[in-house]
Amino acid sequence: MVGCEGLAGMLLKKSGGGEELGVFYPLRPECQENAPTTRFRLRAGKTLSPRRWHASFSEDGHLDIAKVLRRIQRGGVHPAIKGIVWEFLLGCYDPNSTFEERNQIRQHRREQYNTWKDECKKLVPVIGSGKFITTPIITDDGQSIMDSSTNNAQGGHVNNAVSDKKVIQWMLVLHQIGLDVVRTDQTLVFYESETNQAKLWDVLAVYAWVDSDIGYVQGMNDICSPMVILLENEADAFWCFHRTMQRLRENFRTSATSIGVQAQLSTLSQVIKTVDPTLHQHLEDLGGGEYLFAFRMLMVLFRREFTFVDALYLWELMWAMEYNPNIFSLYEEPSAATDKSSATMSTKELLKQCGKFERKNVETENSGHQIALAVFLAASVIEAKNKRILKEAKGMEGTVFTASLQGIQHARSQDGKILTKPFLDLCKTILPVLDNFGSAMSIVKSDIGGNISRLENKYSSNPSEFTLLYSVVRSEIDAKTAKGSSSCTNGLLWLTRAMDFLVELFRNLLAHPDWSMTQVCTDSYNKTLKKWHNWLASSSFSVALKLAPDRKKFMDVISGKGDLNSDMEKFCTNFSPFLEENHKFLPGIYADNEKEPEMQIGHPTDVKHVAHIGWDGPSVNSPSWMNEFKAAPGLSASNGDANDEIKWVSEDAASRRVSRRASDSSARDLPELPKSSRRHSSTGGAGYSPTKEKSDKPKQSRRSSRNANKELADGKSAGTRIQAKPAPARMHPKNSEKEI
Repeated sequence: MVGCEGLAGMLLKKSGGGEELGVFYPLRPECQENAPTTRFRLRAGKTLSPRRWHASFSEDGHLDIAKVLRRIQRGGVHPAIKGIVWEFLLGCYDPNSTFEERNQIRQHRREQYNTWKDECKKLVPVIGSGKFITTPIITDDGQSIMDSSTNNAQGGHVNNAVSDKKVIQWMLVLHQIGLDVVRTDQTLVFYESETNQAKLWDVLAVYAWVDSDIGYVQGMNDICSPMVILLENEADAFWCFHRTMQRLRENFRTSATSIGVQAQLSTLSQVIKTVDPTLHQHLEDLGGGEYLFAFRMLMVLFRREFTFVDALYLWELMWAMEYNPNIFSLYEEPSAATDKSSATMSTKELLKQCGKFERKNVETENSGHQIALAVFLAASVIEAKNKRILKEAKGMEGTVFTASLQGIQHARSQDGKILTKPFLDLCKTILPVLDNFGSAMSIVKSDIGGNISRLENKYSSNPSEFTLLYSVVRSEIDAKTAKGSSSCTNGLLWLTRAMDFLVELFRNLLAHPDWSMTQVCTDSYNKTLKKWHNWLASSSFSVALKLAPDRKKFMDVISGKGDLNSDMEKFCTNFSPFLEENHKFLPGIYADNEKEPEMQIGHPTDVKHVAHIGWDGPSVNSPSWMNEFKAAPGLSASNGDANDEIKWVSEDAASRRVSRRASDSSARDLPELPKSSRRHSSTGGAGYSPTKEKSDKPKQSRRSSRNANKELADGKSAGTRIQAKPAPARMHPKNSEKEI
C-alpha cells in the first residue's frame, strides 16, 4: 500500500517546465488575473504523450496497459488524448479487445444512450434541444406548472399531470440540475456556450433517469463536467461519467440516518489515528475528530480544492494506481463483455496489468474490500500539514460568541439605525458556530452565506447610498424589484429567519441542559423555520438534524476559554432586537408574507442534499494552512454574483410560490374535496398543513401575486437564466485511438 508520505509527495510537489496548458482549457479573460497557479506541467519523457499512446497498441488494437499505467503514474496524460485514455482507466473498454470490438461496443452504447435520451425527451421536450431549464416544471404531486414562461421558452413545459412516482421524482430534479450547470466551472471559456451547458445538463438528466435509485445529487455536476469537455460525443461522455459513478455512487447515497461518504470519513479518522496519534488527538480536542472538514474532498474527489487542470491530473493518477484489468468485465453486461483473457489470466499477468495501489490489494487478496485511494490521499494532505495544523489550529481566546458580542456594539448608528456592513459582519461571526455542526447545519450555513453575499454585493455597489440596512430595501421598493426571489429584500427576509432559528437553538441549549443536540435542533426548527417549509424541505432538515454532533463535544469546542453560557445568553438578548426590528419592517413590504403558508424553501433534490457540499465561500476564521486549497475563482460565492451561487434555501422560493399558485387552475379537474383541503391539493399538498384554515388573503394581495407572476414572465426572477455568449471553438481533441 502506498504510504501517506508518498501520496503527499505526488500531490504537493511543484513541477516546472513543460507546455502551456491554457490552450487546452482556456479561462475567461476576467478570471485569468485571480486564477490560482496550476501545479501540473507536461514533462517530456514522463507524461503519456500522443506518440507513446499510439505506440502502445498492437496492429489489431490490443493495448499494452501495463506500459500506459507506468507512464501515467510518472507524469499524467497529455490533454490531447486525455478523454480516450480515461475511457480505458474507468473500464469503458477492455485493453485486451481489438479496434473492431471496441467500435462495436461504442456504437451499441451510443444507440443505447440515444434510446434513453429519446425516452426523456418524450417526457420533457427541452432535452436534446440545446437548451435547459432552471425553474420547476412540475409540482410535488405531479401537476404541471402551466404559466412558467421561462420553461415554455426553453421547451420545458409539461402538458399533462404526471402520476408515476419515478417520473415525478425525475422531473422535480431537472431544474436543480440546470441551476447547478450554470454554476459549474464558470471560469472556463467552454461553458460560455449555452450549447455546452445544455450538453452537460442532458448527460446529468439522462443519468438521473437511468439511475433512479441515486438520481441526481449536487456534486455530480463537478464529476461530469470534465467528461463533457474532454469527449466530443455526448454519448461517450455519458458512458465515461456512468463508469465514474460506478466507483462513486455510494458517496451520494443518503438514508434517514447516514450519508454514504461517512464511512470514508470514519476510515480517514482511523488512518490518521494510526499514522499520527498526536495530530488525531489534537483534532479531537478541537472537535474535528469526525473529520467533517474533509467531507467535500472525498465527495467530489478534490475538484473544489484544486484547479481544474490539477484535479484532472489527480484523478488520472488515482485511477491508474487503482486500475484492475478486470474492471471492464465487472461493469459490463456479461452478454456484451469481450474480456476473454481475464478468466485465464495468471496471477503474475494480472499483477503486471494492475496499478501500484491495486497490486498490493491483489497480493493481499483484499481487492474486493479495499479502502478508496482518495481516503489515503486526504490523509496524506493532512499529514503533510502536520506541523502547521498543530501550530495554527488552536482553541479560541474567549468563546465562539466573543466576536459576535463585539460586533453587536458597532452594528447601529449613533441614532440607533442598523448599519448595513457592520450588521452583515455580525451575522458572519455566527458561521464558525455552524462549522462545528458539520453536515447537520450545511443547509443553514449555505443559506446564510448566500444571503450575506447578496447583500454585501449590493452594499459594495454604492456604500454611501446603502450605509443603512433598510436603504437597500427601500431602493428595491422604488425600483419595484423588492418582491423578486433574487432581491436583497428577500435575502434579508431569509437571513433573518435563519438567524431566528439559531437564536432559538442557543436558547434551547441554555434552557434544556438534559436535551441531546438532535432534540435541541429539532425543537428550534419546529418553532422557527418549519412553518416556511413544505414537506420535502422538512424531510431534508429532519435527516440533516439527525447528523447533529455529540452535545458535550460541541459545547467543549465552542466554549474556548470563556464563560460560554454567559456569552450565549448575552448574544441572544442583544441580537434578538435586530431580528425583531427586521420583522417589524419587512411585513410592510411583503404584506401578509409572514403568514403565507405557500412560502417554502429548498429544491426537490434537497432531500438528497443532506450531504450538501455547502457554501463555497471560506469560513470567517479559516486556518492559514488551508489557504493552499482555496477553490478556483467561480466556485466561490464571494467571487461572483451571489444570486447565481447560492440558491439552496431561499432564492428560488418566491418563483416556486408563484408557479404553484398558477397551478390552482388545475383544481377544477380534481375530485370534489372538502373546503379545508381543496386548495391544499391544488397547490401541491405537501406545502400545507392539513390543520390550517383556508387563506383569507385580501384581493389586493392576490393582485400582487399576479404582478409577481408577470415579473417572472418578463424574466425578472432568479429562475431566468442569463443569455449565454456565442459558442467558442471546439476544445475537444480528436479521438486519438484508431477508431471511429
